[in-house]
Amino acid sequence: MQRHRDARATKQRRAVSLRVLRNFWKSLVAVLAGNALYFLLMPQLPPAARHAPGRLDLGLAVDLWFCLVAYGLIELFRRRRSRKMDGPGRRL
Repeated sequence: MQRHRDARATKQRRAVSLRVLRNFWKSLVAVLAGNALYFLLMPQLPPAARHAPGRLDLGLAVDLWFCLVAYGLIELFRRRRSRKMDGPGRRL
């Protein structure tokens, strides 16, 4: 009985660790992609939306927005892909 509980607890820990790792990588990719896009587009942004290093300004909020949009697109792509793999008729 104890071994069964231990095995189930180990499986649950692994599932949690995989979920945490998956979220970490998804977030990392979103931050890198969002920052890359922000810095590529920064010269075209209005001066108020450009971040000045060492300051809290509107540019940081714009940069954060780029990262959040990247995260949303990654999540949207992941959900659509998993829906296609689950087959028609199944709702998540």
